[in-house]
Formats: sequence, structure tokens, C-alpha cells
Amino acid sequence: MTRLRIDRLSFSYPGTERPALADVSLTVEPGEMVCLVGPSGCGKTTLLKTISGLFLPDAGALHFDGQEVTGVPPEQRRAVMVFQNHLLFPFMSVVENVGFAPRMRGVRREEWVEAARAMLERVHLAGYEERRPSSLSGGQQQRVALARALVADPRVLLLDEPLSNLDRHLREDMRQVITELQRSTRVTTLCVTHDQEEAVLLGDRIAMLSGGRLVQAGTAEEFYERPASVQVARFFGNHNQLEGERRGVTVRTSAGEMALAPERARAYESVWPCDGPACLHIRPEALELAPPGSRGENVLAGRVVHCVYVGTHVRYAIDVDGQPWQVFAGPHARRFGEGERVGLRLPPERIWLTRE
Repeated sequence: MTRLRIDRLSFSYPGTERPALADVSLTVEPGEMVCLVGPSGCGKTTLLKTISGLFLPDAGALHFDGQEVTGVPPEQRRAVMVFQNHLLFPFMSVVENVGFAPRMRGVRREEWVEAARAMLERVHLAGYEERRPSSLSGGQQQRVALARALVADPRVLLLDEPLSNLDRHLREDMRQVITELQRSTRVTTLCVTHDQEEAVLLGDRIAMLSGGRLVQAGTAEEFYERPASVQVARFFGNHNQLEGERRGVTVRTSAGEMALAPERARAYESVWPCDGPACLHIRPEALELAPPGSRGENVLAGRVVHCVYVGTHVRYAIDVDGQPWQVFAGPHARRFGEGERVGLRLPPERIWLTRE
């Protein structure tokens, strides 16, 4: 298992003013899978290509287990990249595709064939050895590409949106295959995805890029419950924000004064000692609906604009003095109809603040 350290990496494409990567630092622990997320064009694939050696960074360094590999040729650093469009050799059989890397290293035919067959069995493609890639489905081709990468014995595995070309059912199957293989091989892995749900299901941790910069890295819970910025909160499905002024254990907003949980207020004070402008965040599933006229701490009066039952929950759009709020209520909770007045409670322990 390899420890990957990315140290202040920067890269610009020729003829562009804005860098594709700007001072990116991230550590991936041995055997860990980190999912890279962010909007299109934020630098995710560029980062993978730089780690693999396809691109040479303008500044910064890459270390594998403490050894700098920034200038090491791609074929020598053993950072293997799996692209979303597979890039299988159409004139080769499946087993020849999977065994390509050891074959090029001069491994005896009996050995690379045995290794390729064993890996095909692990990706549930035993019996497909002599078929051509064109005869396989998209999901099967992706499994072949993954098997080929793992047979190469990578120190670091780089997956570039491996599930993006698959339908929902195949995505679920392939996600399970990737998870099982990564956990059994314990290969250090970076996986690019545009889907935050996919990142949560696949990754031990998540790292988000925006405009070529790393804006947050941490667990899924940290991204959902403690976003670093408004942008991060919105990317992870939280559009409930309220501008205000932090004053100790309260936030003064246009909708009234909101109380904070004492433990969260203390957490802010350790890294954010001064009161001042703040943005309040609370997730849709954390909000609580109450009968109209309800009173108490952090209760707002609103009106249901829209509601829809989606099976696992009911989605509400609530208007509070012109401010739109999203609420996800349990499927068996009391139902409120469109146009109905409601109370909206913000539990203090679920409120999070950012400076943006």
C-alpha cells in the first residue's frame, strides 16, 4: 500500500489565463479511496493525469511513500489510470487486454495469462477470456478496464468517472465491484465522479475541487453537516442558507434570532474567535415542520408552496417571508398541503455556520 502526498500542485494548459490546478495539496493514506468531486472543468481529471505522469506540473511535487515522483516517467511510477471510455484494444481478446501490462514487462505467457484469468474471475467475467471488447456491454468493458489496471499491480489507482457511461442498474453493480476490489486489494485509489451520492457510497473520504483549488477534504458527514462554504453546501444538496450576524451563541438574521447549540458555538470560537457576518446552513432533512402558530426556539412561520411524495420522504418547498426553504419530511409524518400555513423549526444542534 502506498501513501500519496500531493504538495502544492499547480498546472496550466498552454494559452489559458486561469490555472487548471492551483496550489492543490492533499494526502491519500495507504489503502484509502478518496473521491474527487466538483463542477465540470474544476480540474479533477487534470489532477489524475498529473499524478499518472501524463502531465508535468508547473509547480509543486508528488510523493509516493515519501519519495518524490514528480519527474518520474509514467511507465515507471505505477500510477495506473482507468478512463471513462475504457480504451481497450479492439484487436485483442479480453484476456490479452487484461494481461497487456505484464506481457509488455516480459512476463512469461503462462504467468500473465494465469494472472489475467484470475483477475477476470474477480470482476465476474470468467468465461469471457477469448471474446473481443466489441462483443461486451458497457459495464463489461469497464470491468475489463478495471481488471487490466489491477493486473498491472499499481501503487496508485486512478479512476476517471468509471460509472458515468452506465445506466442506473449497471452503475450499482459496477460500484459494488469497485468497492469489493479496492477493499480486497487495498490499493490506494483516487476516483473522480460528478455525483455526490456516488462519492459518499464509494469513498472513505471526499475531496472537492473548484476552479482548480481544493476547497474541502474530509468525510461525507463533514461535507453534509459541516460544509466549508456556501458552494460546498449547495453542491451537496443543501440550498437552505440565511445571511446573518453571529453574536456568541446566536445568529441575528432577517427571519429573527437563531440559537446555536453550545457545543457548536464553542467549535466556532476555536477557529473563528470574532463575531461578525455569517451564513447559516441547515439541511432539508434536519428541518422540522410543525402546526401553524407554533412557538418556541428557532421557529419560523411559513407557507407550503409545493410538496411531492418521493417514496422515502416528502419534499416540501416552504416560503418564509419570501425566503425559499427546502424540507424533507418522513413519509409517515403529518402531511401539509400546498398553500397551508406551517411552522418551521431549525434544531440548534443541526445549524452550521460559514463566513460566506
